[in-house]
Amino acid sequence: MQFLNEKFETGAYTVGKGNSYLFYWLFYARSPKTITPPLILWLNGGPGCSSMYAVFAENGPYHITNSSSPVLSANQFSWNNQYDVIYVDQPIGVGFSKIDQAGCTSTDCSTHDLYIFLTKFFLEHPQYQGRDFYITGESYAGHYIPKLAQYILKQTAININLKGVAIGNGWFVPINQIPSYSSFAYENKLIGLWKFLVSTVMMTISRFFIAIGDNKQAFHWNEEIGLNYIWGNPPSFNEYDIRRKDTKDVDEYIIYFFAQPAVQQALNTQNRPYFKPGMEITCNHSVETDFSPDRMTSMEEPMKYIINAGIKVLMYTWNKDYICNVESQEMWLSKFDWKGASAINKGSYVPWMWSSKKVGEYKTFENFMHLVVYEAGHMVPSNQPEVAFAMITNFVDSKIK
Repeated sequence: MQFLNEKFETGAYTVGKGNSYLFYWLFYARSPKTITPPLILWLNGGPGCSSMYAVFAENGPYHITNSSSPVLSANQFSWNNQYDVIYVDQPIGVGFSKIDQAGCTSTDCSTHDLYIFLTKFFLEHPQYQGRDFYITGESYAGHYIPKLAQYILKQTAININLKGVAIGNGWFVPINQIPSYSSFAYENKLIGLWKFLVSTVMMTISRFFIAIGDNKQAFHWNEEIGLNYIWGNPPSFNEYDIRRKDTKDVDEYIIYFFAQPAVQQALNTQNRPYFKPGMEITCNHSVETDFSPDRMTSMEEPMKYIINAGIKVLMYTWNKDYICNVESQEMWLSKFDWKGASAINKGSYVPWMWSSKKVGEYKTFENFMHLVVYEAGHMVPSNQPEVAFAMITNFVDSKIK
């Protein structure tokens, strides 16, 4: 099996209880600027979605087509053009990662497992000790990344040189993001006035339950009642890209690709089944269900911690996403009590130019930036791969401003 001459390795490290482990796929830089390029960790969200999705459909080295006989082609805007990039399937039970005994039901639990994974990875890969390290991801990574970054920064003896985090279309502070589900849908003519009014009541009830600490009921009113009411059955629009009416994706291609014996041998995944109970294509919905109460928790405290620690923080949003839409990002940020609150809330967006075109706009304060990029949905680099690559390279090189 040929992988288009990419240099990579795969592996797994035990975490948690019993013989549970987290699986990774590491790609080495194609044309690094230095002999020690930064290492970038990528995490897909869900919670419960495999990071292998990004390898084939987002910022990884491949594109994939044809479900019955998958074909790979090179992604010229892969993030491993200049950097070493490691994709990790987590929490345990997701993708190729194995769950042996009890699984995680919270970000605190998955953070501990992921930190154990990283300490083992860095120990067995001493070339990365002290090298610039970035944590990136999307969606529920708005929970994963702040917690993990905070956990790393709090360690006293550490060989992980965390330089920055980049979080796309993140789920950070539900109590302040939930109202956008009604307002954003109405403003973009996805629903009518009646649905807007009724769903606003539903979202208000959800926020009430968050406020009194009943996250199970909060999730029930937000997603199982409110969002399902907004979407309709069948859904009237694609939750990841409001320009689309269909819900098709490349998940089935990925499943077929991983099922090939030659692929399993090359990746050493013969005894690591990808499609397992609870998985619906590339996402494990059993894990997603287990995390339901956790999905209503706030990441304000860890976000404030990592910003105050001085590492670079990029919060980026794509304006055609619905599920973690741009309005939801602005809603929680407007109520975020931190040192840059006044400057960010009162400041105007500055155009971001790329190749002589205005491709987005941003606000910034010291080491924090909120970047809004045009004409893309939830799956960040899928719609605007060149712009996404420009974004990450400029972020790492501190050149977006």
